[in-house]
Amino acid sequence: MGAAASLYARPVTGADRSARTAAGARVACSLAPLLFAVPVALAIGETALRLAGEPHPYFWDTSGVEIDAHVAGAGAGLYQDPDRGYTGLLYTPLYALSGATLDQVVFWDGWLVLVTMAAVLALVALAARLAYRPTGPGATERGLATMGAIGIALVVWWLVACVPFSFLYSPRPDQLSWALGLGGLLAVPAAMRGSNRHAALAVALLAAAFWTKQTALACTLAAVGWIVVEAVRGRVSARRAVPLGLALGGVHLALLATLELTTGRWGRFLMFELPAGETRVRGLGAGLEPMLAALAPAAALAALTWAAVAIDARGRRRLADSGEHNSRAGILICFLVVAIPLALYFFQKQGTAPNQFVGIAWALGLLAALGFGRARGRPGPAVVVVVCVLAFLGLSESERARAQLADLSIGLVAKRTSGIVEPIPTVLRTRAARGERIYHPVFSGLGVRRSGAAYIGHSNLQDLLAGGGRPGHLARALLDRRFQLVYAFEDGPERSAYASAYGRREADFPWKLNEVIRSRYAPLRPPERALDQARTVPGPLGPYVSPGVFARRPGPEPAPWMRSCFGPFDLGGFAWEIRAGGGFWCRAGRGRLVLRRTRASRSEVQLADMDVRVVGTFRLTLPRGRGEVALHAGDGWRVTLSAERREVVLERPGTGTARARVDPDAGVSIVLSSATRAPSAPGRRIALPASRGVTVTATRGSEAVLAVGRLEPTER
Repeated sequence: MGAAASLYARPVTGADRSARTAAGARVACSLAPLLFAVPVALAIGETALRLAGEPHPYFWDTSGVEIDAHVAGAGAGLYQDPDRGYTGLLYTPLYALSGATLDQVVFWDGWLVLVTMAAVLALVALAARLAYRPTGPGATERGLATMGAIGIALVVWWLVACVPFSFLYSPRPDQLSWALGLGGLLAVPAAMRGSNRHAALAVALLAAAFWTKQTALACTLAAVGWIVVEAVRGRVSARRAVPLGLALGGVHLALLATLELTTGRWGRFLMFELPAGETRVRGLGAGLEPMLAALAPAAALAALTWAAVAIDARGRRRLADSGEHNSRAGILICFLVVAIPLALYFFQKQGTAPNQFVGIAWALGLLAALGFGRARGRPGPAVVVVVCVLAFLGLSESERARAQLADLSIGLVAKRTSGIVEPIPTVLRTRAARGERIYHPVFSGLGVRRSGAAYIGHSNLQDLLAGGGRPGHLARALLDRRFQLVYAFEDGPERSAYASAYGRREADFPWKLNEVIRSRYAPLRPPERALDQARTVPGPLGPYVSPGVFARRPGPEPAPWMRSCFGPFDLGGFAWEIRAGGGFWCRAGRGRLVLRRTRASRSEVQLADMDVRVVGTFRLTLPRGRGEVALHAGDGWRVTLSAERREVVLERPGTGTARARVDPDAGVSIVLSSATRAPSAPGRRIALPASRGVTVTATRGSEAVLAVGRLEPTER
């Protein structure tokens, strides 16, 4: 009877089938992400091995942040007068300082990429921790939950890699800033529940995030916003909320004060004022399409996962009971509310890229990881996750699908996307190690290990110029012939336009530096093949191509007049700057400028502050008897002296034109006076009303002279 009973099979009930279905869904949900995890993990490992095996790595990134780290490691300041020393990129300093600290262990160009990869892996680990949520006891369930969490975390890595310019393998501060910022942000809910350890962690990480890159301010603002929301809802007491909020703000203020004390105005100028001075080339709405395209895969996974959890009946009940998880999801959503408009605002600036959306992509990925942890526990949501992962897998493997998505600006990258690691050209390193002083616009830190001296590179130079700064330290080094070899700057139309902030700053400055180089250095003859090949440096948007390599000319200084051609100039007690056309406007005695050389058809010089209303005297002459020079008063008047026609023309739009004969060599005087209400007739002396802003324009080859008497500001 016992044997017969042992053979008896209990009928399978609906509960059994449901349990098996749920178990199968959990297994599938845990294993499906591993289809992504394996190639992604192999790509990360492959990059790490290549990086470790290259003693002098270069990463196709021409930004020069690693040079900032070397300079800081040598004890030089990053935030100083650009006229006196090296100027770093316009970032807050923590990322460069991390590389500088590691340089004390061993001098290596790969430290910052290693820091970036560590930050990325920290974010992956954070995503895995959020996704890890066993549905029951037992080693098997914990193992499945672990595999699923690791798998979905590496899927999140791939979603971030789909953002153009994600800088996952680059010496850029983006990844470290978001690792610190999002880590600090997710510590805030526990801090609000009374954990002093999490409060200290949140304050430290959020402060460190901002001082790694300015855009991570979104994390601090989201934290403060969440604290306010929870306090208003009565979920946290004012006794807890107020000190935490004050601590977040107080640390930033203390660090700003420290910066001001240690760098004077230069830290504030280079990190905040200069970036704000660059041109905004897009409207707010122009960033919507690239943002949606960059974030579409991450947003889709997060939205579908949470929708599946919310639709499932038991999932809704679990959702209502998950206080800690809800707080984490809520603060991430608060971050998205803050970060999206800020990213669109920053995306307006010239030179920016979709890397502004990287932090948002990570936040969406972390939300998806949180949703994954809940979805595993129910068959329906688990199936949705599996379908999403398999759909991404199919899209990533299909060239046709990727091409169709690329037409929509959605770029799905290969799962096994590794970083590019190449050596810095051997010929440059070898010569620098022998003590030769070499300037290369991309590898501008070649001499820093030996001498501690470095010069601004082309990326730093372009941003400095676009923000209104002047690289006097580099210009003097070129004028003084401090280098044995110099690579000229690439000065194509786009680079020149960028450096001039698209017309708001001095035009053609890279060309101007190249003219200095050509005057003091001779083309290398005969050209050495390895040195010539180093003119071309690969980059993500195409190669940087120097137009030539030059060797120092011996003998007396050529063209010493060039030393007087770098503004701003003090004329009449006011600062004047070169603007459109660029070139060599040069001091020619007290209160005088002469246009000596430009490659544009016309070049202009103007009052630096065009909002001030001035009175004073000006004199325009054409001593060589050629070309044309004109003074534009800010109220619409224009006085033009023409050598060919030997006449002066006075005109104002809508009021006609008056002409008079005049000797170009004797020139014409213009007097701006607050007492003058109407212009005098044209002649050798013209009286005009006081003017808000003054611009002088001269034609190429005219060698026009501008003489300025004492200027005074005046009221209307």
